[in-house]
Amino acid sequence: MFFTTSTMLFSTPGALISVPGISGMRYMSFLGLFLYKDILVLGISFYLIDYFGKKVTSPNK
Repeated sequence: MFFTTSTMLFSTPGALISVPGISGMRYMSFLGLFLYKDILVLGISFYLIDYFGKKVTSPNK
């Protein structure tokens, strides 16, 4: 599901918008930010798995 949503970030019209007056500068619209949240959630979940995985596997002192 993550890969489907993250590819939509690049293929959905209106997800990336050009900034008027600055050539080549692009930013994400609200639609792009909505899709980008899945990328952030995936990174946070990997961090939490690593953090709590170390706590579970380390011996108690």
